[in-house]
Amino acid sequence: MPSRFLRCEIVHAEHGSSVVGLAAYIARARRSDDSGSVYNFAHRGAELLGHGLILPGDAPDWAHDPAALWRAAERAEQTIDRRSGERRWKKGGQIARHMTIALPREVTPEQREAMLLAFIATELQPERHGVAIEWAIHADDHNPHAHLLISTRALGAAGFGKKARAMNPGFASRGAAHFVSDGDDWDKRWAAFQDAWFALVNRPAVAAGLNVLDAGGDFADGVISYDGYWLGGETFVSFDKKAVSLIAKQGQKAKLLA
Repeated sequence: MPSRFLRCEIVHAEHGSSVVGLAAYIARARRSDDSGSVYNFAHRGAELLGHGLILPGDAPDWAHDPAALWRAAERAEQTIDRRSGERRWKKGGQIARHMTIALPREVTPEQREAMLLAFIATELQPERHGVAIEWAIHADDHNPHAHLLISTRALGAAGFGKKARAMNPGFASRGAAHFVSDGDDWDKRWAAFQDAWFALVNRPAVAAGLNVLDAGGDFADGVISYDGYWLGGETFVSFDKKAVSLIAKQGQKAKLLA
């Protein structure tokens, strides 16, 4: 059964968090912020299974550099102190939303990436809201997972502008101060999305007469992928004659259990 885990957190400007450092960790890269601090996770590059940057169509050229993108996101949450004349964080400033998502073990790495990108496109809708998203998938034999770093402000030709409030289902306000709710309902939306996604990708297997549960099934060894191909061990074993016949026709080793 695929995991329903999704954690959503807000990267707050005033809490000593560095969105540039977090982005470096997510991308397993080496990056520096405006203060000159360097964050280096390049030595863990082997753990990175997939990575990308999703930007609005009118994003400026410099935004295609993730390090420059998140440095600009930090600057957007800063202002000039009237008394000292120095830059400081805006009160209650929120730089980005960080999502950690458990991905199903029952599918191939390619399918995990396709699933993640489909979730981003249909549920987060970055093009509609004008936000920037950096995503990555990390290798873990027992817990494959993804990270999403999502700007709280819309990105346009002139850089970061107003907060993308429309994409926050739990958006709240305190008088004149607005903020993004940490809770929202993203975990429920992720669970519902997985149900819909697995129903779609398993349709060919179900049509073939296989008794499929989510991406897996009642088989003794392994799972059936979305296109009906065997993804398991060296030999497919099952009590299901149709399943054994399907796998055998694909040229794979299959054994019927009596």
